This record gives sequence, C-alpha cells and structure tokens, in this order.
Amino acid sequence: MEEGDDLIVFSPQSVSFPLNKILTVLVDAGIPASMSVSAAGEADEADLLSREWDAVFIRWTEPELHDVLLLTRDNTDVDEDAAAILNAALDLTKAFEGADRLLVEDHLRRTHSLYSVEFLPALLADEEHPAWDALDLLLAAIADASEGMVYAKGEGFFDDVLNPILAFESEDDEFPEETE
Repeated sequence: MEEGDDLIVFSPQSVSFPLNKILTVLVDAGIPASMSVSAAGEADEADLLSREWDAVFIRWTEPELHDVLLLTRDNTDVDEDAAAILNAALDLTKAFEGADRLLVEDHLRRTHSLYSVEFLPALLADEEHPAWDALDLLLAAIADASEGMVYAKGEGFFDDVLNPILAFESEDDEFPEETE
C-alpha cells in the first residue's frame, strides 16, 4: 500500500453512486464543501448526478476555495492495483478470529469497487484545518452511499456509521508495504 491508501471504502456495488449523495450530506451538515471532477471549475449538475466518475476533488470553500481531498474510485474487476489492495485486505483478516472476521471477509469477497481518500497538500499542511473534523462524516457518507465498509490504516474496518467491525490492536496490523 502507498501513503495515499490510508482510508478506503470497500463496496460491493460495481456501479458508482452519484456525487450529489455525499455532497448533500456535507452541505446539510454546514460544511463549506464543493466538488470538482477536473483540476479547475466546479462540478455541474450533470457531474453531480452522474454515476460515471473516477475521481473527484473535495474542496473547502472558506476562507478561499482550495482542494483538501481527492476521492478516487477503482473497480476490482478491471484494475490490477485495486484487486491487489483487495487481496491484501483479505490476507490481513487472516490474523483475526471470530464472527467479526467472517463479516469482514464476506464483505471483502463481495467487493467490486474501492473508494480511496487521499489527503491533499492544503490539508496536510494545516493540522487545525476544519476539514479534518469533516472526514468522519465524509467516510460515513461514502460508505452509506456505496453500501461499503471503511478501512482506516492502523485502526481497522468500520461499518457505514463508523462503528468498529474489526479493530486492530496495534498500528502494525495494516496492509503490507508494496515491494518493487
């Protein structure tokens, strides 16, 4: 896994959700967020209603417009890297026992899409940025919209309201680093 793979939502859906599902959750919570499907400009209504997207910038609109997160979607059936991440997640569960492990493994075996959240420089440069506080809401919205399960590096697997399903006991319990 690479540095940008700290937060992943594993989804059994092969077709993506429309972006307006998560943007509405953020805006309704009073979060000054917007989206863009390109390096410049805002996502228009067609972009927000489309189920055909691979990446979207999550933008913070205050005090000035700036990108804070990059949300990408990959299909495990066609993307080798996504399939490798899925296999690494399945391997990771082998260290655990019990019903929680079986729930996570079942979900992972049905996974077709990965939604990865990457922290962008504006967010990483500011530990006090209010977007950090919105991250849980965003992850829960993605998991809810995609019927997904959240993976947080060093923490474990969580349901769509961020209740732990399989929590790690140490930060060593994470995907192995990729070797070249």
